[in-house]
Amino acid sequence: MVRESTLRSKKWDKKVDADIVRQRFSALKDVMHEQIKNYFANVSHFEDSVKKLLESKGVSVTQIPFYLAYAREIFSLMFYSFTSETLKNEELAIRSKWVNRGLDNDTLMQISKLLGIEPKPLPAPIELFKIINDFETTEDLNKVHITVPENVTYYLTSEKVFNGNKSLKFDISSYIEEGAELILTYDNYIGIIFDIDLHKFKSVWIHFTTDFGFRIILSARGLDKNNNEVFYTDFKGVPSEIANFWVSTYIRKQDIPNWDLVKKLEIIITGRYQGNIFIDSILAQIV
Repeated sequence: MVRESTLRSKKWDKKVDADIVRQRFSALKDVMHEQIKNYFANVSHFEDSVKKLLESKGVSVTQIPFYLAYAREIFSLMFYSFTSETLKNEELAIRSKWVNRGLDNDTLMQISKLLGIEPKPLPAPIELFKIINDFETTEDLNKVHITVPENVTYYLTSEKVFNGNKSLKFDISSYIEEGAELILTYDNYIGIIFDIDLHKFKSVWIHFTTDFGFRIILSARGLDKNNNEVFYTDFKGVPSEIANFWVSTYIRKQDIPNWDLVKKLEIIITGRYQGNIFIDSILAQIV
């Protein structure tokens, strides 16, 4: 039987009495302080070990906080006395969640081993993302329509890659030779248009880097089947300044009205650049 909301509210009011809560907290404060002091001391040491592991593997600085979040969850299991098979099962459940969010399974398993846990394998390969374009072949390049300012050229290259063997490079060497910077505005931008039915997906991700750029904004313009603009938004988590490190950035269905109407998506690159620009791959998260 489902309780009526008013009864739930009355029960909550009676239980959460400020004087009683204060008395309980005062009585337990010393014990709680001793427990949390021990936790902080140990988790800081563990986080240092995890950071060293991630840096040795070349994990992007934008992803390190997510790996640390996983590490803290695992550490908490041991702090609250999970052991043996129960500990392994709980670790597997937490790792599956973070793999679903795009983290690397092997790296997560290495983190759990730092705590002496022998992690179980994932029950089955999890297909989370569809590769829309990874710019590995000429055919991949032909799948997108690209617009660039005058004197900017583009081609596939193995000079810098995030995954695979090649990425899409926007060469601005003519600007560099003149000692000038490339200024990209909303009237004079780099644009990449590709076909995609967004109703099949819940997010779109891009791997992006540049030799050096600042005041950087990556935007997305969604178009319907008649090429009418459906939405215009910015990708999340793009640092305003990037100097030779890969950024994984995204747009999400939950943030954008009329997402399901989109049949084409345009990536718009603006900002000020003093070095070449690279996009490694475009991924879509499966619903």
